[in-house]
Amino acid sequence: WSSHAMRCSLALWTPAIAGANPFAEIPPEQFFEPLKGFKPAPASEFKPKAQIPRFTNITHEQFVKLVRRGQPFVVDDCVKDHPMMGFVCKDFSEKWPKGQMKAEYSGGGRTTLGDPAWYSTARPAKGWPDHMTAGRRISGPYVWHVKD
Repeated sequence: WSSHAMRCSLALWTPAIAGANPFAEIPPEQFFEPLKGFKPAPASEFKPKAQIPRFTNITHEQFVKLVRRGQPFVVDDCVKDHPMMGFVCKDFSEKWPKGQMKAEYSGGGRTTLGDPAWYSTARPAKGWPDHMTAGRRISGPYVWHVKD
């Protein structure tokens, strides 16, 4: 980078507030309305400050606006006509039997989607006191990284 390019680049990122660090992250509660006044609390005392909005027939414009704001939301009908909408775990197992999955939070290692144990046998994971289950053991999830 030339020094001129670097100055121009930094000028683009410099906040309007004189002397502010141009690389400092703004805390989410300063720009995301539902987090205004948020204070962390143990799971037993947690009370949501806001509902996560749900949408049906969402428009492209609404979708883009929500994503750009960082607003969590649920689209209830985004795959209503998709043929996999009614799939259960066994259907995924039969369609992609060689899919590699990792057992999380229990030391369960790896398995394939074709092994029915992942959806038919509970694989307990350690409970944590601050989790919403208040420390009760729960079945650990599997992660299927579908990226190739």
